[in-house]
Amino acid sequence: MTTSIQWARWRTWAAGAVLACTTLPTLAENNWYISAEYGRQRIFAAEDDKVYQPSTAPSGACLGGAFAIPGVGNCGNPSLFDDRIHNYDDDDGFGLSVGYNFEGPVRVDLSAKQMKNEADYVRIDGGPRQDVDFTQEAQALLTNLWFDFNEDGVVQPYVGLGVGAAKMKLAGAQANNLDDTTLFAQAGFGMNFVVTDSFMMDFGARYFEADKPEYENFLAEYHGAGLVLGFRYNFEGKDSADGDSDGDGVRNADDRCPHTPRGDRVNKFGCSDSDGDGVADNLDRCPSTPPGTPVNEFGCSDLDGDGVVDGQDLCPGTPVGTQVDGNGCSDVDGDGVTDRVDACPDSVPNKPVMSNGCGVQQSVVLEGVNFEFDSARLQPNAQRILDLVAKSLKESPNFVVEIQGHTDNVGSDAYNLILSQDRAGAVKAYLISKGVDADAMVARGYGERQPVADNGSEDGRERNRRVEMKVIQER
Repeated sequence: MTTSIQWARWRTWAAGAVLACTTLPTLAENNWYISAEYGRQRIFAAEDDKVYQPSTAPSGACLGGAFAIPGVGNCGNPSLFDDRIHNYDDDDGFGLSVGYNFEGPVRVDLSAKQMKNEADYVRIDGGPRQDVDFTQEAQALLTNLWFDFNEDGVVQPYVGLGVGAAKMKLAGAQANNLDDTTLFAQAGFGMNFVVTDSFMMDFGARYFEADKPEYENFLAEYHGAGLVLGFRYNFEGKDSADGDSDGDGVRNADDRCPHTPRGDRVNKFGCSDSDGDGVADNLDRCPSTPPGTPVNEFGCSDLDGDGVVDGQDLCPGTPVGTQVDGNGCSDVDGDGVTDRVDACPDSVPNKPVMSNGCGVQQSVVLEGVNFEFDSARLQPNAQRILDLVAKSLKESPNFVVEIQGHTDNVGSDAYNLILSQDRAGAVKAYLISKGVDADAMVARGYGERQPVADNGSEDGRERNRRVEMKVIQER
């Protein structure tokens, strides 16, 4: 009997091998794969439930004489059917699968599994352990649905479920070779490790359970778990290099992202590029760049080419070749004040400067600080400019400045001298009202004595009517 069972098993595996050899040429196309696994599984302690009473048990229900399987064979004592706990040793299992990778994270496969565990002992109605000599075998055929994560990575975690049928057997000297076919299911998780484009190693765990197999006169629980080690071979097909597996318009040989979701906009390397700037989304630090905008290798625009992306560039339009800081701003005189706010861009190197970039003996015209006609009353727009001046002075408390008033040559020299003094005083008073230390300022009028333009023209006279701020000393 044992020889015939072994022969039947070899015939099953031989038929599977023949089937594999005949179908592999068909399967050797893109997205198909084959896999094999070896596992070490544990069947949890199983409880058998009574089905037949001795008076109604069919012929052969009393198997192999008394205690052929303890608690099964003695039909003279019905209580021996109840509460039988079998414990099994850990043992080996094997599996072969043929599967298909869909676009994205989903794949399915058809797998054949062979598992066998030797019985360790049986305990009847809470009594003492009794040694036994038989094995519980399962030959299962399953359809599995798997979900892969990080499918473009080197390490690819997965989870899945499978359902199918299994031929369950009790074999051995004390089992009389009982069998039954029943529903079989499994759940699993693990990680695939990419070795080459086609070859992957698998390390995972499985939980499995069979609907209670019926062995003539009793039902037997069957469920357990185990660890598996296997490999997977992904077929690439004869035209793999010239094909386009993910349908993105980039042939496989050039596709750096071979599993792009269908419909995604891709760059020339086959990687998703939602803003169409030529930089793949997974590398794009600025994924919403307007169409047609030149970008750097990180997908960000830098129109002035200073190395600082436009979204962070506080000084856009810097001349090409100009050295800039991390904000995209230049500092030509190296005084620590960027050119965009430096009122004195030619400061003496290594000399202290105010927050506006001006050092001792440097002055700046306060453009826009204007007065009502022939008076020292500030126009409203002058206040906004003086607010910025006040901020700079409060940020630079170690400097003393001179507020200078200047006029054109219209009117007498004496009158213009008084007017310029009044205007300088009005500026100082306003700055004091904004919190500037009065001792940090000196107000002085120069009248028409220091023109900067020709008083012979209206434009020249307008330039001569001005207020300057000069740094006169440190304190």
